[in-house]
Amino acid sequence: MTILRDDIKIKKSERMTDTPDGGGQMTGNEVIDGQINNVFTDISRFDRTGGRVNLRKVYGHVDAQNQDVYLGAHAVLTDQPDDPNVSFTLFNTDSPFDERSDAQRRIESYVVQGPVSFFTLYEDHLVGQRTVLAFARPETARPDVGDVLALSVESGGDIQTIQFVRIIGVSTEVVTFPLQEGGEIQRQVITMEIGTPLQYGFEGADPTIRVPVSPTLIRTTTVADIARYYGVVPLSSSAAVLDRVLQLDTVYGQLIPASQSEQPIVDARAAPDSTVYAPCGAERTESPNEYLDEGETIYLTRSPVPGSMTIKNNTGEVWEDVDGVGVLVSGSSGFELLIDYDAARIDIGGSGSIRLWTVTYTPAAKVTQAADSFIEPVTQGTSRYVWTPVLSPIPAPGALVITYQALGKLYRVRDNGRGQLQPDIPNTGSGTLNYTTGSVSLTLGALPDVDSVIAYQWAAPQHVERIDDAGSPRHGAPKLRIETGEFIDPTSLSLSYTNAAGTFEITDDGSGALTGDGSGVVDYANGVIWLQPDNWIPDGQTIDVEFGNGPKQSEIVAAPPPDGSGNMVFTINGGSAIAPYSVALQATFKRSNDDTVDRIITDDGSGNLLDRGISMGEVDYSTGEVTLLPETGVSTYRYRTAVNRQEIPEYRTITADVGRNPPEDVFREPVSSTLKIGSRTIYSTSRVITTPLETYTLVVGDDITVTFQPSGQSYPATTQQIERPDYLIDIQEGFSSSVAANSILYRLNDRLYFDRDGLLYRNLDATTGAATECGAVNYATGIISIDSIPYDPDDAMPDSGELIAAAALHDPPWTEQAFLYAPGAPLAPASLVMTAVDTSGNQITAAADQSGYISGSDVTGYVDQQTGAIELQFGKNVDIAPDTGEPAWQATFVDPATIKINAVILVPLPLDAEILGLDPTRLPSDGRVPIYRVGDRVVILHEETETLPAPLSADQTVALSRAPVSAVRVQDSNSLDVDPALFTVDLEAGEITFADPLDLSAYQEPLRATHRIEDMRLVTDVQINGQITVDRGVAYAYPAGETKVASALYMGDLQARAFNVFTQKTWTGDWADDRIGDDSTAKYDDVNFPILVDNAAAVEERWSVIFTSATDFNVVGENLGVVATGDIYSHVAPTNPLTDEPYFTIRSDGWGVGWVNNNVLRFNTSAAAHPLWIARTILSGPDNFDTDSGTIELRGDAD
Repeated sequence: MTILRDDIKIKKSERMTDTPDGGGQMTGNEVIDGQINNVFTDISRFDRTGGRVNLRKVYGHVDAQNQDVYLGAHAVLTDQPDDPNVSFTLFNTDSPFDERSDAQRRIESYVVQGPVSFFTLYEDHLVGQRTVLAFARPETARPDVGDVLALSVESGGDIQTIQFVRIIGVSTEVVTFPLQEGGEIQRQVITMEIGTPLQYGFEGADPTIRVPVSPTLIRTTTVADIARYYGVVPLSSSAAVLDRVLQLDTVYGQLIPASQSEQPIVDARAAPDSTVYAPCGAERTESPNEYLDEGETIYLTRSPVPGSMTIKNNTGEVWEDVDGVGVLVSGSSGFELLIDYDAARIDIGGSGSIRLWTVTYTPAAKVTQAADSFIEPVTQGTSRYVWTPVLSPIPAPGALVITYQALGKLYRVRDNGRGQLQPDIPNTGSGTLNYTTGSVSLTLGALPDVDSVIAYQWAAPQHVERIDDAGSPRHGAPKLRIETGEFIDPTSLSLSYTNAAGTFEITDDGSGALTGDGSGVVDYANGVIWLQPDNWIPDGQTIDVEFGNGPKQSEIVAAPPPDGSGNMVFTINGGSAIAPYSVALQATFKRSNDDTVDRIITDDGSGNLLDRGISMGEVDYSTGEVTLLPETGVSTYRYRTAVNRQEIPEYRTITADVGRNPPEDVFREPVSSTLKIGSRTIYSTSRVITTPLETYTLVVGDDITVTFQPSGQSYPATTQQIERPDYLIDIQEGFSSSVAANSILYRLNDRLYFDRDGLLYRNLDATTGAATECGAVNYATGIISIDSIPYDPDDAMPDSGELIAAAALHDPPWTEQAFLYAPGAPLAPASLVMTAVDTSGNQITAAADQSGYISGSDVTGYVDQQTGAIELQFGKNVDIAPDTGEPAWQATFVDPATIKINAVILVPLPLDAEILGLDPTRLPSDGRVPIYRVGDRVVILHEETETLPAPLSADQTVALSRAPVSAVRVQDSNSLDVDPALFTVDLEAGEITFADPLDLSAYQEPLRATHRIEDMRLVTDVQINGQITVDRGVAYAYPAGETKVASALYMGDLQARAFNVFTQKTWTGDWADDRIGDDSTAKYDDVNFPILVDNAAAVEERWSVIFTSATDFNVVGENLGVVATGDIYSHVAPTNPLTDEPYFTIRSDGWGVGWVNNNVLRFNTSAAAHPLWIARTILSGPDNFDTDSGTIELRGDAD
């Protein structure tokens, strides 16, 4: 016997319904080809309106009463419905007994719970809520719109309750909470709008507890994608003979309906803020020496650099921050310590008590700034797992985030602060970062999609500079700024003060210097005295100040136009002589960033006009003529030289002395290169731009207020008693940049001072975090003011203090390119509008077109509207390479913090899982699943139908319109298949020869022949742009549109068989495939009398024949239960009620003797059938078609 075409059938399952128990075993009911509603019911108007998913289980079956093998059986969808709102997808569970609820769970396992997130549920949540509140550390990255989280209640490692929620809206704010234990803490509060309401109540945590514990865990999710899907898609481009790359419309099938609403985003900052924990001082050790219990805390004077901390207790046990994530576990005791880098504290997480002896760490300045970015395009030729770029500027520890795209999903890998790259989702990437060279070694967890990019975003520590003393104190002693408010006549000044050691006096020398029991300088014109006393002046003590004083003369002058030399020249005091040291000019200057600043310029007694040591012009004392420089710098100018990193990875800061005219922008020798933006290529050259950090310009016509004293005046003595002002310390000492907040550690007379958000403290209590407030810090000027210093008459006034830690902030990270992600995705086509500000303050505006290309003033780029990934290149094509006649790219530099976008996000509408038939939360937001994967077999097929001549005669040969062909099907005019016995086909020649004699009376002529060409190939690569690559070139030429590419659901070699026959002394109730316990004495002779099965009726089952006496037994199936009783004297052939054929036959000849009660004969059977599930997806839309039929082929080989 053999397997014939008519033996290959599709059989229905027990229940062809969408109820939870739909599916089940195979029945004997055949799915009749072409019959209306043979698998699915009609589509209701309700389902047409909102969408639905129907699931049906069927079986591919070899319905032949033999045991022949149907080799390489597989199922393919060869045709989808004409209705674009209806589609079919195949998937497989490999279970002959599962039901719809089991299949649904398998589908919904696309997303499964992952590691615990950094979010904590904010207090209790009730059933029906559509908003989830959580809190986290302020620096924690917020979740994105479209992310799926799992709320999980767990006990002892077991999940009690779990619900998956998809975020459709998110907002955050940083809130300061009072702690129940005392003090306060900042936490980021995240408000997440979710697509479906909560089905359960979830208990959260109180954010006012220092170490909150929530019974509900918020877990991240990961794509498990357990189910594999199969479908069919037409070719979108023709394929020639031997082509290996096939272009399809898509590589996805629509599994669930996806409706969307529009959510606008306005003025969203596109460049993400990245946090740098930059070292601001040398490694230091603090010694709390405190006993602490679970839940208690130790505070540090400064935030630590992640990964830098080592902690020891009194027994020598060591904890190290090895991964930079803030969780420290001792290898010997398992006692857990938690670091809050932002709050500069250590939380005790273990049970029991611990004595913290020493804490060693590197102090850090926490700085938030717009991220640098760099991208590597992925092309067909460069797609690979390992990437090794060199990043410049070098990323700060813990600041690098790498994003890549695989099969349309984004994956992120982050630096943990110790140079180790770790993935957000396990097994999706790894690598290292070298902080010395900027070299990255990245291994991806999957091949990145062609035409996507590998995106690197980070913050660079080079914008943050250590300005501490590095162990060599160089800062002077605290100074006092005494303001008299009056002009001081040179040589007339005397000061006196008293402490417990006596009275002390100081005078000026007429040239602006102080002498006596202190030192310092005098600003005679403005009446300001800078005093560094030799002895302490107690808090509240007054200083007696005596000096000659007369009324100031004041004039307001309009800034005149510059003369031929670029100077502003004007005269004061009517051209009469004026006194040295008496001139002060006050004016408002415009800064290079369009801000304004008031500046006071004074003379130095020698005719020079100065502002903080910078020359601003001259004054002629004899004539009152003032010569002023209208455009100047504060000190030496600092420049950034930034080179287009596409060519030369260079990024550095240089310092240059500049006169009144800052240098112009300069070009490096042009170097031709290309840059791919989306699918468009532009030309570029490397360019060096030199921009002053800061310039000041006096605007013509603005008021200049001038005060002075006429020459030759005599002044009466004036006495003032001035309460000692705050002690002042200039920690910048010549640096013009601002100081990073919360980075200062300053030691004075063995007392340690530190800043917190602009205030100065000392005497830190390590257990509570409380400290004594004693002053303030001006971060813009770098001036520390100490209003209270503990006074001890025996203490000498220090000559200097030590700046143990501090950091300066330099110019912003200008960039000529940026890669970023929109705050959500997908984006509505042509909805993206971008703005930015360049180094000259000009606004740049651009917009995306329908295809995602971005163009505008001084910018070009591309947005992937599906993922929200945006590439930007700032600049324009200019003709600076006339010798080649090619355009060259001139870069424009912008502040990444000013890059903002407006767009419209397409947000999935929440669909009711009960109505839909599947939970959309646990499936891709767009409802699509991949139907082609690497390693799949695909069938490429093209069919044509032609009408044969009529009438046909015996032995007539008809040549088809093409040859060779792969298969031919002959039908009559009513689509009735013609008996294959009436014709033969020569596939190679493309000919049909009809039988002799020929009787076609049962058919309606003319007949039609449908002939097919096809190839089966192995998939070696899949790209989300619809491109798949196969292992060998195709044998035929395939036209676009009409050719289908179907992925094959493999069912294996189908053959009924009985196997794994063994006996067992006692039935234990366990369905094991190996004997349990002792063997029975009696045996069944399966060698000479094998158990008989055939393809038509055998099922997939494990069987036990359990003896109830020496001769009688029950026949029991693992899934089917008791199906028969029998004895050793008769053949046993239990009937399968679904097919009316026996499951198997056990012949009585095989039974031996010696059977006893509870002996067992065990064996398994395999069916010549394989289950498959069909999903029918109905999208919301009109009903414009009468039918929604599709075609499934069962295929294989047989002798």
